[in-house]
Order: sequence, then C-alpha cells, then structure tokens
Amino acid sequence: METENSKKSESSEKLKMAIAVALLKSKLLLQKNNSSNNHNTNNGAGAVSSSADPPPPNSRSDDHDSLKWKRKAKERKREILRLQEDLKLAEG
Repeated sequence: METENSKKSESSEKLKMAIAVALLKSKLLLQKNNSSNNHNTNNGAGAVSSSADPPPPNSRSDDHDSLKWKRKAKERKREILRLQEDLKLAEG
C-alpha cells in the first residue's frame, strides 16, 4: 500500500512539474514576443529594421492569438482535472 501511495505522489509531482514547465515556456515565449513587438514599435518612423527581423505582427492578430492560447490552456486544465477525477474513480 505504501508503494502505491508513493507512486501516486510521484506521478502527481511529475504532472505538476510538467504543467509548471509548460506554463513557464509559454510565459517566456509570450514575454519574448511582447518585448520584440515593443522593440519594433519603438524604432520610430525613420528607423530601418534589419532583414533578419520579422515584420511587426498585427495587434488584432496578437489579441486573437492570445485569446486562442488562453482558451486552449483552459481546455487543457479541464482535461487534466477530468483525467484526475477518472483516475480517482478507477482507483476507488
């Protein structure tokens, strides 16, 4: 019985760690995108960006993308909660 509890705890910790890593990656990516967008908009009208810089994205597109990712995150959270509940029911 003790090993089953430790396995559940370990599995739960792994799940929490995976979720935390995914959230951090997402947050860092969003911050990187936001800082590059701010950099591009602060260049001024006469500034010429290098050819390696991507064209500045449309802010409406950014809003749409962020809403899409928030919706997907909520869906993933619901799915994780549903799977955890299913696991509890299966074990109980």
